[in-house]
Amino acid sequence: MIVSELGWDMLSAGGFPVKLSPNFTLPPLVPQDLRLFDLLRMAQTVTAVAFFALTLGHFSAALIHAFIRRDEVFSAMGFGKDDGV
Repeated sequence: MIVSELGWDMLSAGGFPVKLSPNFTLPPLVPQDLRLFDLLRMAQTVTAVAFFALTLGHFSAALIHAFIRRDEVFSAMGFGKDDGV
C-alpha cells in the first residue's frame, strides 16, 4: 500500500495523470511541485527496494527451513503434509 500511495503522490507532484482506465483518471493528491516529485521518487524507490529485500529474505528463510534445516517449519506454513488438525 505504501509503495502505491507514494507512486500516486509522486505522479501527482510531477503533473502526470494516473489513469486506471481510458475513462477513469484518479484525482491528484498533492500539488504539482518538482522538488516534491524528486523527494517522493526517492522515497518510493527506497520503500520498494526495502519491500523487495524483505520479501526475498522471507522467501530465502522458507527455503532454508525446507531444504537445509528440514525442521518442519516449512510444513507448518501450510505447504507440507497434513497433520490432521
